[in-house]
Amino acid sequence: MARKLVRKRVIFTIICGLSFLFLSHIISFNSVSHSTHNCRFWGMVFTGELTLEWKTDVRSHLDSLKGLSWTNNDGWGIGYYVSPYENGILPVISRGEPRALEDPRYNNTVDEMINCIKNGGVAHVRKSSSGPTGGLPNPHPFRRTAIDSSRYFDMLFAHNGTISTSVLLSLIDSTYLTLNPPDYNPNFLDSDLYAIYIIETIDKYPSYSIDRCIKIAITNLTAQLPGYATLNFVLTDGSTLWALRYADINTNYYTLYYFPSTPTSEKWEVASQPLDNNLLFWAEIPNYSLVTLVPNEPPEIYSFESKEYIEPSKSFAFEKLYPNPSRDVLKIRYRSPDRREVVIALYDASGRLVENVFSGKAEIGMNETPYTFKNLPSGVYFVQLKTEEKQMTRKIIFQR
Repeated sequence: MARKLVRKRVIFTIICGLSFLFLSHIISFNSVSHSTHNCRFWGMVFTGELTLEWKTDVRSHLDSLKGLSWTNNDGWGIGYYVSPYENGILPVISRGEPRALEDPRYNNTVDEMINCIKNGGVAHVRKSSSGPTGGLPNPHPFRRTAIDSSRYFDMLFAHNGTISTSVLLSLIDSTYLTLNPPDYNPNFLDSDLYAIYIIETIDKYPSYSIDRCIKIAITNLTAQLPGYATLNFVLTDGSTLWALRYADINTNYYTLYYFPSTPTSEKWEVASQPLDNNLLFWAEIPNYSLVTLVPNEPPEIYSFESKEYIEPSKSFAFEKLYPNPSRDVLKIRYRSPDRREVVIALYDASGRLVENVFSGKAEIGMNETPYTFKNLPSGVYFVQLKTEEKQMTRKIIFQR
């Protein structure tokens, strides 16, 4: 009897050990695949002095960015201008190797930036996909200065995505690469080369606007990356803020927002995702679009798909489903520029219509439609939002 009991205990221990190893492998695998290339960024441009309200916003948003370093654990970087209009005064850039959550220097740098910044800055938390990793500070944001003396342009740049370094090297002139060398060589960092390619295009066309140079660079680059470009970036020279949302894959992840969602503002911010719960004040930038933000001027959004500018007030957007996962009441949020007809329907995972949630005219601005799951079983569902011009679908998980 005693031997049987010992044998059972040994077998039980072996089974538990194997199960633990198996689950550890699965969890590790899933966490790696989920967090691959998870860089997140933030940028700001403003005029005048930072008011107390603005300082509160900035501190809150950068604290939220710090929270995102839990999965973006390959360091952090913050850069800002102390005097963007005087040649020879460099932007201040601070970097850290530990994730921002574990590095007290991050909070200290945020404090210093809020007290010293003049007009613009960029922050970034990194999940590495190329170049140096482990034991090195986050190389973002990158500082690049135009070589052509006819136009002074000193930029801070951060990237969210992955680009083939061989493609970038094929596009950058070798002579220019010698004059404006990468920070990491020969272990090239794609984001570093990306910044160099953009500044090279700006140098190549000194009579063109910065907007036009960026469009040329992105058009040429995407022609070499058919179907798999992930090019999101934020860029500032301390007076203007440019940000690109351009992703052929994982489009629900490679998002981009600007703040506040008002016609004009003395202070503009952009971020990879909303950095507070005031979702009504974050405007989503459509995919394949470049936004240009200048204090006291309306946002300019250029679509690489239609090759034309989109007025923010004329863009319809499926903003958010929350909470997700949902346990009871789901809120469906969308933005409409006019009182157009909208149909909202819920489908199950097999594509079967579960219920028509709403049919009618949208209100101008932000709309929010609640839906109660009632007696539905737990599982994956899809919310479809239709207008005459477009049809959009998003996934929701219901957990009873």
